[in-house]
Amino acid sequence: ESAGDVSKAFEYWKIAAKNAYRLASFYECAEAYHRAERLLPRAIGLTDEQIYEMYDAWMTLAFDNDDAAELERLSQSLGALARERGSDLLTGASLTILAEAHMARNQFEQAYQTAIQAYPYVTRSANESALARLMVRQSIYLRMMGRIDDARGWLAKVLQITRDAVETRLVTSRADANYQMSMIENLRGFPELALEYSRRCLEDAESIHYLYGKISAQCSLGFSYYLNGNPQQGQEACLKGLSMIGQIAAWRIVAYLDVYCAMNEIEMGLLGSAWKHAQHAIELSRTYGHRTTLSMGYRVLGDIYACL
Repeated sequence: ESAGDVSKAFEYWKIAAKNAYRLASFYECAEAYHRAERLLPRAIGLTDEQIYEMYDAWMTLAFDNDDAAELERLSQSLGALARERGSDLLTGASLTILAEAHMARNQFEQAYQTAIQAYPYVTRSANESALARLMVRQSIYLRMMGRIDDARGWLAKVLQITRDAVETRLVTSRADANYQMSMIENLRGFPELALEYSRRCLEDAESIHYLYGKISAQCSLGFSYYLNGNPQQGQEACLKGLSMIGQIAAWRIVAYLDVYCAMNEIEMGLLGSAWKHAQHAIELSRTYGHRTTLSMGYRVLGDIYACL
């Protein structure tokens, strides 16, 4: 940066941010992205793809921290760049980030409508990884709205376009799609099928060292084993997922792991441990405004009282 090679400095700050995220140094990760962002007005030769990669990763960090305000700022910043460049890819990405800001506030309908606005831009950009990522997010918003069949339709498209993928970002989306499919099949009452999707998610996540994917796979395994009447395996999966949590900042998945772990522990008669996990889920859900896991946590407490 001091030598005046701004484009190279931009790439090095992106690498620094990725390494900081991998080491769970989230403040340093955000600071590195800020340093890279400040270089954008001077980094004339950067491609849309280089800029997209940074904001896409930064979006993940901000969403993991439930930072809706930061997500909105990122969307505005990227939107301004998109207008300057006349870029479909960056316009679609800015709208995708705004959809995540709505999701962080549990505004599922607004999130979905914003994602729909992003879809034609991302499609025209011909960026497969951006398209796959957007379709996974659309499915999540639909599932949270109770539109299960529509959500499955988007996930089926993702699994189709990523079926033979080996590129890391596409494999990431395939892992995410398999996780979402597993949760949907659990909700539809097909836990055996859900287990298969969970295992595919875990296989993909391990192949590319995708930590969030590995944790989410353990979460869905914990729920599937519970529904299949295997609480010990369910508890083990949840505890394995929780053991990896210190390496990421994703409180929603922590609350789900706590709830599913507690559900399995009730079946095992481990009411004290179940109480602790349920209380932790409730505390996190209150702090971050996660109404779904909050209600699940209270339901688990009710089940514990019913056993006493």
